[in-house]
Amino acid sequence: MAFKKISKTNIKIIALTSVCLFCLLTVFTGTFSWFQSIVQVANSAGGMEIDDEAGKLDYIEFHHASSIDYDNNGFATAYHFSKTVSGTISYDWSTGQASADGDTSFDLDAYSPMDVNHPVLMVVALRREYPLAAAGLIKITSTTETEDFIGARENSMPVYDLDDPDVYIDTRTIDGQSTHIYPLSSVVQFYSKDFSASEYNTHSSASTLDYTLGNGANDLGDAFGFVSVNNEAETSTFTQTVDSYTSVQDANKSVQYISIIIDYYPDAIEFIYSTFLGDETLEDEYDYNLYYTCDWAMEIK
Repeated sequence: MAFKKISKTNIKIIALTSVCLFCLLTVFTGTFSWFQSIVQVANSAGGMEIDDEAGKLDYIEFHHASSIDYDNNGFATAYHFSKTVSGTISYDWSTGQASADGDTSFDLDAYSPMDVNHPVLMVVALRREYPLAAAGLIKITSTTETEDFIGARENSMPVYDLDDPDVYIDTRTIDGQSTHIYPLSSVVQFYSKDFSASEYNTHSSASTLDYTLGNGANDLGDAFGFVSVNNEAETSTFTQTVDSYTSVQDANKSVQYISIIIDYYPDAIEFIYSTFLGDETLEDEYDYNLYYTCDWAMEIK
């Protein structure tokens, strides 16, 4: 039997306000640890010099959304972000030291049916321009240890139990109540756009950092994420690694800046609430309020 859609007046989903979405010491842990181990091996093997070009990353800037444009049907058509940098993550590849300046904690505000867009912007600055002589020369991959979409169904029934410790990834006290925390990978989607140094200079000369949703030459292109759902067919797919950005071949183009935008994936949220329609944990224990936290790491290749 197919589930009915839950009343949209009840849907509420929150990415924890107090949780760092991309934390300085965890986002690039794999990359940093790998680089440091190479330095140690090289230094113990006759003092071979490690060239500073071993790492592409220079720094990452975080920007808050300032406004969103919508069409007549209420769908977002453009994101506008403040040019003011809220925080910066930098990495010194010669010393193997990471540093943070300002507020590098990011959160997605509460989702509601009437307010579904809460984008955050990361601007990844590379150490130099990289010519795109071949496809895939630069990649930013996001990988999670979460193995599946929490709203997955089999024969129209939930595969998972919201109260199962294998489904939630943490438990915290929120407003005096012990609350399960679920993987954010189940409810977000990514957009990306790259720029040469001159292109980014032009892009950042406006009063805000502007990005248009769509598939035109200057648009963000299609959204993508860990999960893909089809609410009509009641099906979902999940992958543990996604390319948050991958360069395409263009002999006439170089890349030095990559914008990555993270926002909610409304179809996945609708799917989750339909999956758990009538669920005691969702409706009685949490009053339809689910909390999520970032469960993936990113790596620049």
